[in-house]
Amino acid sequence: MRRNTALAMILGLLCATGSVGAKCRPANGYSDILAAFTRTGVDPGASGSARSTLSAIVAQLQIDVAGLAPNTPYQVAIDDTPEAGFVTDDNGGAHVLLRAGEDSSPLDVDPRGREIEVRHGADDVLRVAMAAGASGAPGTKRVESVALKPTALALGGHAKAVFRSTADGRQRLQIEVEHAPPGTYAVFVAGIERGSLVAPAGIGELELGDDGAGSPPLDFDPQAAQIDLVLSGAIVFSGVLMATVPDMNSCEPSELRRRLTPGQGGEASARMRTRDDCDRDFEVEIEDVAAGSYQLRVGGIVRGTIVAALDPARGRVRGEIEFDTDSDEATELPLDFDPLGQSIEIFAGADLAFSIDALAPGASTADSCTPEDDLRPLAANAIQPPASCHARLRVRDDCRTRLNVEIEDVVAGNYAVIIGGVPRATLTAAFDAVKGQVRGEVEFGDDDAGAPPLDFDPHGQTVAIEQHELTVLSGSFGLTPGGGAPTCIDDRSVVALLNQGVDANAHAEARLRTRDDCRKTFTVEVEDVAAGSYQLLVDGSVRATIVVGATGRGEVELDTNDPPKPVLNFDPHGREIAIAQGATVLLVRVFPN
Repeated sequence: MRRNTALAMILGLLCATGSVGAKCRPANGYSDILAAFTRTGVDPGASGSARSTLSAIVAQLQIDVAGLAPNTPYQVAIDDTPEAGFVTDDNGGAHVLLRAGEDSSPLDVDPRGREIEVRHGADDVLRVAMAAGASGAPGTKRVESVALKPTALALGGHAKAVFRSTADGRQRLQIEVEHAPPGTYAVFVAGIERGSLVAPAGIGELELGDDGAGSPPLDFDPQAAQIDLVLSGAIVFSGVLMATVPDMNSCEPSELRRRLTPGQGGEASARMRTRDDCDRDFEVEIEDVAAGSYQLRVGGIVRGTIVAALDPARGRVRGEIEFDTDSDEATELPLDFDPLGQSIEIFAGADLAFSIDALAPGASTADSCTPEDDLRPLAANAIQPPASCHARLRVRDDCRTRLNVEIEDVVAGNYAVIIGGVPRATLTAAFDAVKGQVRGEVEFGDDDAGAPPLDFDPHGQTVAIEQHELTVLSGSFGLTPGGGAPTCIDDRSVVALLNQGVDANAHAEARLRTRDDCRKTFTVEVEDVAAGSYQLLVDGSVRATIVVGATGRGEVELDTNDPPKPVLNFDPHGREIAIAQGATVLLVRVFPN
């Protein structure tokens, strides 16, 4: 067993440096970047290099420096965050190794695309960007190799993409297939067709950027781009040109949620989530508080402001702040600190409104339930076609439960709320001058004085709104009675749509996010197209309109539970997603299962 482990480690290192040739095919791929430091001017005699070596077997960052002050302490920082300290030798040199899993000098972030700094005190002495291409330092050498995953059309087949850049700036992208369905493959990179791979017997390769005559030019950056091999219009192999490393950019999803202790009224909770790509998300939410601004402190340090305001959809004052290590939404702030184990405090002016000693696993001191927030639209019948209604069931983590039923654009008057065939309350609809429409609502609660009691289980029950014993609106929560809240694995899928050649510059991506409460968001974004309106087609049917402005960019977001966004009432998996303008389809792709 030990010999096999040692052999695997040796092969991992050889694969990471490209020393064993094309037959080395680690399941997760490998990456090797060697870059020379640039002097900042603090020490004109300093020099050195940084080497990132990543695979499923080994993940390390090697720093070699010379010409520094002898016997002097320095630091290695990644994107301004100190990672390790070292002391130079008598000649002003040092060799520093950060490795994943090490206790003394651990490597817990992916160096690719980040800036590595050698510091003395507050001053950067040396720095380098760990990437090739336009974003990297001159003289950088890089190898990035990944196995492309076969679809059901090529089970048993293999495909590989390898990107290489040399110190003199030459770059090459090589794509190979073997044991694949025979034919000529269209090679798409980031959704743009870049060449053809001919494999008449199921074996072939395409090279871009080679000096040889006839090879397509590599005049784009393929790093971290999605690569698709398409045969007869169908995707056969697909993958992203970025090697995955366990616990660095490939993680086991996890979530930690804690309720904060109130110092005044209201509720607050903090949630820390790690996704399968190791992206981390930290969110703090307050509710049923006075409207205004609240200061968030983590570990005693001010991290942001939470603005609480009336949420019309939920009928209460609430606010939230969200941090993410890979911010892809305008409302997300960079998560450049670690909340785990830190105190969480929320201040209203000088007063402590909420707090928790440490965001860490532990038993709850109160009743604990799985949070649930289920918003269900009710369908209008022919009696009042313009009518609309939403029934919202919310279970908090302390097991407080509320059911809110709201109707709009109905005829003024009294309506019976029928749940599970049983009359539960009377709802009065009247003209609301603020909203300019006839509306009304009723809320069932287990702790609110004057509210109808929630002494029944709404899960799986039908909900009907009746007037004069005629059904105006109806629907269902669609869950098994007593089954509790739905739970899902938090997940994000991103794919590039394939350019159809109508507009060579157009590119787009489709993103599906599934949250732990099973709420889904489907976002389609298009860039580098002419201003105008475009249709989002799903299996040929128009589902939404994307408006593109002068920047050439536009997007639309559909959600299963976030009005007034378009409702996501279909599963994108296995469906053809297209962006069209009139009868012309610009980009298309079957969203993967």
